[in-house]
Amino acid sequence: MRYVYVVVMLLSLLQVHAQDISGKWVGNYSYNLMSSKPDKLVIEIFIHNDSIVSGTSHLYHGNDKYEHYTISGVYHKEDSTIYFKEDSTIGVQLGFGINNALGNYTMKLRITDTIMRFDGKWKENDEIFGLMNCKVWLVKPLPRKPQNDKVAIAVKDEKLNRAVSVQKLIEIDEAEKDSIKIMLVDNGQIDGDIVSVYMNDSVLLRSQLLTAKSHVLWVSVSKDMPSCRIAMIAESQGSIPPCTARMTIITKKKFYDVDLSSDAKSSGNVQLFLKE
Repeated sequence: MRYVYVVVMLLSLLQVHAQDISGKWVGNYSYNLMSSKPDKLVIEIFIHNDSIVSGTSHLYHGNDKYEHYTISGVYHKEDSTIYFKEDSTIGVQLGFGINNALGNYTMKLRITDTIMRFDGKWKENDEIFGLMNCKVWLVKPLPRKPQNDKVAIAVKDEKLNRAVSVQKLIEIDEAEKDSIKIMLVDNGQIDGDIVSVYMNDSVLLRSQLLTAKSHVLWVSVSKDMPSCRIAMIAESQGSIPPCTARMTIITKKKFYDVDLSSDAKSSGNVQLFLKE
């Protein structure tokens, strides 16, 4: 009986280690006397080099109030724990007289038949004056198991394992989620930069030379895919490293100019996020 128990435990550990924690996690905080509880917490996690965490955190409050931050940290496969901190502010709208606080998360992963779940604690980053801390949880559905005996193996482009630097977050209204135009040109001196562009894991543009003439791409977001990451990845950094580009994103109502950079270790990213 003891040996059966050991085998079951080993299989459970292997299942935890095999799961891909990249992607969208949804959860919330426990009640805290020191601050108001948001309606929802959304974390976008990207993993590179098998353990380094980057991405974004999104806190949604009532009356169109929000907080958006970049995150960075590490995932420890051996004990299924994750640590990351909110290290810079993308955008905050909380109303007059209300201050935001960046924090750090320490959580442990557990898995059921249908979901992955992180449970742990959020603590304010300020070690001297920071008083706020509370329990936090995140969940992500497990992908459906294949209905037949053949298992499809997805081969991920190794270039997508580079460090992810989210350099701009753009919220998209429901009325402008379709036919989003993206234009990409060299930013500065034309020096032979060659790039590929991906939307999440799918290639949009492969190994193209950047010049003063725009490369034009089209993307959309939807309720089934409410966020997408547009990654510019350097294939060649030209004569003046790093590779730099100006990306212009045009929706039906607005346009945004973003200066991106990429080198052999990191990609330049814009994240499009469908407004809640």
